[in-house]
Amino acid sequence: MNTITHKAIVFVTGLLLSFSLAAQDNTTTDDEPRAHFGLRGGINFSNFYNVGEDVTDQNVKFGYNFGVFAKAPVAGILSIQTELLLLSKGTSSTYEMGPPLLGPGNGQLDFNLNYLELPVLAVFNLNRYINIHGGVYGAYLLSANTRNTSDNSNYNDYEELNRGDYNSFDYGLSAGAGLDLYPIVLGIRYDYGLRQIGLSDHAKYVTNDARNSCLQVYAGIAF
Repeated sequence: MNTITHKAIVFVTGLLLSFSLAAQDNTTTDDEPRAHFGLRGGINFSNFYNVGEDVTDQNVKFGYNFGVFAKAPVAGILSIQTELLLLSKGTSSTYEMGPPLLGPGNGQLDFNLNYLELPVLAVFNLNRYINIHGGVYGAYLLSANTRNTSDNSNYNDYEELNRGDYNSFDYGLSAGAGLDLYPIVLGIRYDYGLRQIGLSDHAKYVTNDARNSCLQVYAGIAF
């Protein structure tokens, strides 16, 4: 992970720390932790990655995340948070001197995958404002399409790839950090997919047996 994604992580992390320090300067009381639920939404920076290779943002695709969350204290600094999210993932892949199955010449394909995702997270509240969290997610593929965004018609056949060509269920690991300025919540999170995206032979070939990689930046309101 580098350049755009790295800069986004540094910027958002710095922003979270700045807000936290400002909030601590203006508050002297220490509330007991309590349960919250709310709405959240934001921007995704997504890509595909292949096992054994570094995750990069060379072909990063911008998308959305939106949904609901519930957070409940368990013991001490530990809370459990579950969410139900609608989000988009995918990538834009460039093919140079395409393999025989794709035909000759260069081309570019956009992959658009829309999921209903359920993360289950252990949240460690470092203080009243800053938390770090990690856990697992499961996701159900709602829709998918592939577009040839180049002038090379040899890639047009891959526009026929649809939801049935991709695995309907995805799962992976999640980790991130958040800032709780109730009722406002801010956060950043990374999803690391563990399941191959492609299901049909053509989808496996053109995605090179890739998995999902997604950075989420979000804001929300808690009740």
